[in-house]
Amino acid sequence: MMHNWFLIDEDGFHPIHHSPRTPQTARTAQAWTRNHASTTPLHTTPLHTTDWPAFTQLAVDASPARVHQALLELSAENQLELEDVTPNPELWNEALYIANDRCLTLVGEPMTDLDERILQAPVAETLMQRLAANGAFFGYDPACETLHLTVFDAGRPVFSWADSNLPGPSYTLIFHPDHTCTHEDPRYFALHKLGFPPTSPLLDRYAFVESQLRTLGLDPVCPELLEKQIAAVLRHTAPR
Repeated sequence: MMHNWFLIDEDGFHPIHHSPRTPQTARTAQAWTRNHASTTPLHTTPLHTTDWPAFTQLAVDASPARVHQALLELSAENQLELEDVTPNPELWNEALYIANDRCLTLVGEPMTDLDERILQAPVAETLMQRLAANGAFFGYDPACETLHLTVFDAGRPVFSWADSNLPGPSYTLIFHPDHTCTHEDPRYFALHKLGFPPTSPLLDRYAFVESQLRTLGLDPVCPELLEKQIAAVLRHTAPR
C-alpha cells in the first residue's frame, strides 16, 4: 500500500511523490523553492571528473529471490505484464535487471531510456514497502544535472533528496514516524551529512550520495551494473 505524503506551508497542502521527473514533484518543489531557494555555493571536488550516465537504481537489503517474487507480484497487481527472460540474453534489451552485490540486491534498467523505465520513485517505494527492507533508490538525470537519493528503513522512506546544477528539482524531504515530513535545503543537508559546516563552499554531491550508499553496503556505485552477477532479468510484454 502506498503512503500519501504532503508538504504543508502557507500556500496549503502539496502532495509529494518525491520523484525528480514527475510534474507533481516539480510543482511541489516549486512551491517550496519559490520562497526558499538554495543559496548554498557548489564546488565539486576533482574526485569526479565526469558525470554518471542517466540511470535509476534500487539497492535492497533482501535476497534476489525475494525481490524477484515481489516484482512479479506487484506487476500482476498493477496489470503490468513482466516475463522472466533470464535464460534468453537476446531479450535483455530494455529489461529490468536483478543483480547480486554481496549483501545487497540491485535493481536497474541499464539498457532502457530514462523516460521509459519502470523503475521510478513510486515503483521503488511500493517495492520497498512490500519487502519491508532497508535500501535506497538513487540515480542521475543529465537533463538538469540532477542527482537524487531516497533512503529507506524497514520499507519506509527516511529522507528523499534531489539537487540540480541547472534549473530543476532541488529539495530534501525528511519523513517522520508520525507521518509528517519537513523540508530542508538540499545542500545544507548534504554538507551536514558529510560533516561540513553549512558555510562551507566545498560540496561534492557525488561524495554525499556515495557516502549514504556506502553506509548501506554499496561501494562502488555501478550505474550500468557492469561486472555484477545477474540473478534474473524481467521484460515487460505489453505496452506501458
